[in-house]
Amino acid sequence: PGSTYNYTTEMIPGFSAGIHFWNVTCVDLAGNIRVSPTWNFTVPAPDILINTGNITFSSSSPKEDDSITIFANVFSTGNTKAQNIIVQVFEGDAATGGLQVGGNKTLPLLNPGENQTVNDTWIVDMGTTGIFVIVDPPLTTNGSVQEANETNNKASKNITI
Repeated sequence: PGSTYNYTTEMIPGFSAGIHFWNVTCVDLAGNIRVSPTWNFTVPAPDILINTGNITFSSSSPKEDDSITIFANVFSTGNTKAQNIIVQVFEGDAATGGLQVGGNKTLPLLNPGENQTVNDTWIVDMGTTGIFVIVDPPLTTNGSVQEANETNNKASKNITI
């Protein structure tokens, strides 16, 4: 009675993000039954973020057919770790037929407040090209990581040759 216990999701694995309810039911040998009040706790969701400022290029003034590196710095802004995060880079918007640059990259673990950078090499074209980065695809189904905010997983930056 009167005791408080603190547990983390790492100590009791298997809980998804969100609100969970619990109570205790006791039955003695005489058949007496008591049920405690129902309590609840919330498991916080991770949040993965990419924005325009987190997309950079190895050269700010490449020439046609130059090979440059695209860097995407992915942040974890939620209150719990995110695992196995897929990152994709596209030449053009994937939603309208953009072509993926390189292959999928996987970030095995991002703890709250951490960031990691992935990169891909791209041969530049003449004109202005939008480089799009998507984290935790597919966006249409909110990916595989349940997040606090599913709307900050796509960003783009233009490069002009």
